[in-house]
Amino acid sequence: MPWFDFSVFFKYAGGNIFFQIVSIVAEFAVLKLVDVQEIGIWQYALLLQGYVIISRLGIINAFNRDYPYLKSSEKDEKARLILSTTAFHVTLSMILQSCFFLLIGIYQILIDSSWYLVLTMFVMCFYTILEASANFEEAKLRASISFNKITLAKILVSLISLAALFFPYYLGYKGLLIRVILIQLFLVLFYKFKQKQKSRRKFYKKYWLELFKDGWKLWLWSYLKSFNRSLPKLFLVSFASLSALGLFTPVNWMLLSITLFTTSLNSYLYPNFSQRFAKGDKKIIGQSLLVNIMTFGAFIPIMAIMYISVPFLIDAFLPEYQEAILPMRIAMIASLFDVFSVSATVWVSMKDWGRMYFYIVGALILRLCSLIWLYYNQSNILYNTSLSILFTSVFTSVLVITMLLIQKKKENIVLEK
Repeated sequence: MPWFDFSVFFKYAGGNIFFQIVSIVAEFAVLKLVDVQEIGIWQYALLLQGYVIISRLGIINAFNRDYPYLKSSEKDEKARLILSTTAFHVTLSMILQSCFFLLIGIYQILIDSSWYLVLTMFVMCFYTILEASANFEEAKLRASISFNKITLAKILVSLISLAALFFPYYLGYKGLLIRVILIQLFLVLFYKFKQKQKSRRKFYKKYWLELFKDGWKLWLWSYLKSFNRSLPKLFLVSFASLSALGLFTPVNWMLLSITLFTTSLNSYLYPNFSQRFAKGDKKIIGQSLLVNIMTFGAFIPIMAIMYISVPFLIDAFLPEYQEAILPMRIAMIASLFDVFSVSATVWVSMKDWGRMYFYIVGALILRLCSLIWLYYNQSNILYNTSLSILFTSVFTSVLVITMLLIQKKKENIVLEK
């Protein structure tokens, strides 16, 4: 596959895998150092952040697609104006997100919530700004196909995340909050230092509307995906407790164990597919399926080792999470099938709105069906939540594979004619 630069990708993927492994080890340490109830508070804050990013309105999603497309088409001036407009909107979005958490924090004071919950909301005012800024700076590097710089950032931030365990070790939950701020701050500063293409923050109405025209569709796609993934956590908050959400944290890590890799794969394929689609390449559907099958096969032995290891790790380091062992193992299997969601990236690059939304709505319906079942089967809520996730992952993978095979068959018939 000459279009797929294995040397660049394996460096990029290797950095991300190293980052993920170190992150899981570090987060296991955090679970050991911080009370389950407090972990639940932090997960609740992250859940809220997942919804407040509505303020991004898809502008950065459109940028991720259009910027490499324009650079590939040698429309450098328009690409520069698109970059400037996106930078302006990201800044505005960060302010709105921060104000949201400020208001939530004030509300928590008024209703006399726990001090840790109030503190968390105020910390999120800064965390959400840093996280959005780091994401945008990384998006600019991806759009410029500067994956080596991102790889270096992931390796360095892995070391920072380990060193920053000092704070939760001595300060408990307050140290956890200091640690997450420091990690995001390092990423922002590193990306700023490595960023060759500086961007002005200037609003151009014409280009904002152009970005929004497609961006809201891309944003809705991305938002529905995030909303879909967050539904199990939302269910636990609504029908169980923050403690149950805290116990769900290692289960969620098992889901993220591959999801973080597939996100990296997506971020590598997306600008590549966009550039190649701009040049008229018609083979990207079959190639996306091939990449998926190779990734699925490669992860089977890795997941088998993790599946065997989980009980020993929990017994040795996190005995208070014994209840999560079987749900964690089920979540591992579910995450393996989530690999096939990568193929949907090809529709985003092609702006194939019909297939994009048929797939995401289908996945959402499957999730809701599984949660309806879960609502009536809450006897062992953590275990049944993991079964719900597995059901959704398996049938969603069948959906995306079927859609791609049908599309590929239709395109082959057209080419033969």
